[in-house]
Amino acid sequence: MLGSISRRVCFSNLGTLLKLGNNQLSHMVAKPFSSSSLAPKNDELQRSVMVSYLVNTCGLSPERAVVLANRNWRRLRFDSHSAKADSTITFLRTHGFGDADISRIVSFDPGVLFCAKKTLLRKFDFFYSIGFTKKDLPKFISCQHRFWVWGLNGRILPLYSILKEVLRSENEIVYVMKRLSFLVRIPLLTYISVNVALLKENGVPTSKIGYLLRNSPANLLMDPDEFRRIMDEVKALGFNLSTYTFMSAITALGSRYRTTRKRCCSIYKEYGFSENDVRTAFRKWPQSMLMSENKLRDTLDFLMNRMGCEVGTIVRIANVLSYDLEGRIIPRCSVMQVLVRKGLIKDWAANTVLPLTEECFLKKYIAKYDDIAPELLSVYHRKFDPFKEIYSPAGEN
Repeated sequence: MLGSISRRVCFSNLGTLLKLGNNQLSHMVAKPFSSSSLAPKNDELQRSVMVSYLVNTCGLSPERAVVLANRNWRRLRFDSHSAKADSTITFLRTHGFGDADISRIVSFDPGVLFCAKKTLLRKFDFFYSIGFTKKDLPKFISCQHRFWVWGLNGRILPLYSILKEVLRSENEIVYVMKRLSFLVRIPLLTYISVNVALLKENGVPTSKIGYLLRNSPANLLMDPDEFRRIMDEVKALGFNLSTYTFMSAITALGSRYRTTRKRCCSIYKEYGFSENDVRTAFRKWPQSMLMSENKLRDTLDFLMNRMGCEVGTIVRIANVLSYDLEGRIIPRCSVMQVLVRKGLIKDWAANTVLPLTEECFLKKYIAKYDDIAPELLSVYHRKFDPFKEIYSPAGEN
């Protein structure tokens, strides 16, 4: 439990008061307020009392307390109004805030200790009313440095109204607000409002806008001019604005992924993809342009160089590039090769085998041949490796 403030303190015995046993810190604190300073003695007293309170009552490090005291001693009177700060801390504790939460909040701005409790209670009650609990509200607020200056009517409620228009439930609103609390800042609140309106103007269903908010909120934080440019580009590529693929395309074409797109495009061309092939694959699966270099190279190398897949096949099923190479693609291809070599099947196609659910694959290609080829399950789980050269990762001998 953190200690209480001592009001009778002079700057000369600050080290004793803080119980730090650290001469260097005492020197650091006292230096700005030496006897040669022109500051009045009561100013020195105010700063020392503030440091003491922040360390002993709020759990701040002495170094951080000194920094805050130097910045705020004129506007925050801990020497004469510490009772109000004590009251605020008590209020926060009744709402589930622990020592770490309070320390984190005060470390950013000790002025929170002098907020009007009536104002804080109105904000807290609003968040409780939409589904926040006393367990998760402290965590949410302690990470939002500007929460204490957000106006309920001017910022918090407008954000809530925007989210309520496109999300299906209070639970979803709470989920998104936890992720997007910084949207209360201006101009981000304006950005999201304008971009949501633009999506609606273009006929994007509310459910898809909600999907974008839940899964790719950064898209709606773009400058509206940039967002409009991406919308136009996505429409020009022929995407259906009512599909989730359209939402993924907006993410992929954002400026923050420009370098990744260029790198992926270059790798595709190394493997024989034309500009049109790359564009078609992107329309099929926009994330095809957001893959890591190693993942993309290893998967293309295995499918094309080891399994003999053509560019056209991969373009048609571009989403298989996202599948786990070691956990899904290689085991399934290995099983299919065993079936072919045993003459149990004549041929197979990656675009029919790889997208299957695991349950369906096991039933159709392993359980069906259990009596004839009992080793298939071991091959699938990679316990038995009759064709190691088939699925060695790219780059291995």
